[in-house]
Amino acid sequence: MTCLICPNGCGLSFTEKEGIFLMRGNRCIRGVRFMERQMKKEGMDGVFSSEEPFLHYNDDEISALLKLWDRQPEALDEKRFIQGSPERSLYRTVVLSRGEKLILEQIEPDRAENHEKTARRLERLSERGLPVNPFLRGTDGNAIQRGREEQTWQLSRLVEGTALNRETYWRDGWRGEALGQFLCALYAAESPDPQEPAFDLPAFINGLIEKIALNRGDLLVPLLPVLHRLEENLFPRYSQIPSVFGHGDPHPLNVIWGKDRLLAMIDWEFCGTKPLLYDASLIMGCVGSESPEAFDGPFNRAFYTQIKGILTEPSGELLPDFILAQRFAWLNEWLRHEDEAMVQQEISYMNMLL
Repeated sequence: MTCLICPNGCGLSFTEKEGIFLMRGNRCIRGVRFMERQMKKEGMDGVFSSEEPFLHYNDDEISALLKLWDRQPEALDEKRFIQGSPERSLYRTVVLSRGEKLILEQIEPDRAENHEKTARRLERLSERGLPVNPFLRGTDGNAIQRGREEQTWQLSRLVEGTALNRETYWRDGWRGEALGQFLCALYAAESPDPQEPAFDLPAFINGLIEKIALNRGDLLVPLLPVLHRLEENLFPRYSQIPSVFGHGDPHPLNVIWGKDRLLAMIDWEFCGTKPLLYDASLIMGCVGSESPEAFDGPFNRAFYTQIKGILTEPSGELLPDFILAQRFAWLNEWLRHEDEAMVQQEISYMNMLL
């Protein structure tokens, strides 16, 4: 179930034992209350609580944290919608400081080094004119700051755009054109790290199929035609696809859109060395999943027009199969969230792409 209390849209699930419902996926107490109301409508009553404690920080704690960037909070807006996935940080809020709206985020400590590396990359991209939103550096010169008890934090400016209409955006050719131009500029501006191995999609798919065979054997039959297609067409030539520095998750929802232009690309947690087709296939596959007409709609057509010039062989020929292969990453997400409806929808979409 998706929480509808605020635009973050946390994905909720629960386990129940003897009338005690333990919630997962909620970022605040409002998610628990939302699920409680929905379950009671279905005649399910009991005690509802969070499986894991959610985080909250008072004004004094926020003030102490902002001092790491030599700033003072003027106002705190915890209810403001922040675009991007809420799952990518432990806690986030909007703070007003020096007349600027800032996003303060707590991240997992073991991701701090990677986020510091990403901060340097975003600074380079910003200097080269790409529409990105770099992290702010603290008083010690680092983007990632440590609070009490080894908590790790990052700070960035809030870029405010217009909401993306999920039902109609695939009809907007200008969005596809803008995103295609961004990818071309990204690949020209930043080189892949030779010490960083490219993502191995065939290995990921084979590992997922092994897990499915052990835990969800009922899914193998509808997935076998898809797997056979990839084993025949994509896997043998996968190593021939050149590597680039890719965003890693350039879904249209990870873009701050203006009324007629791309304002900023956000959520760089998965950036790094990727096959040339990785970002493009994710974009086209995600847009195509929005509607039966969307795959061949104005967005994807305009996007492909922009990127086709950089698709050296055999990349251009392999793009349809890479789009199909990329859907296994989404299938993994739905399985991880135990969202059976989306699992079945994803498998149907994959077979449609055949």
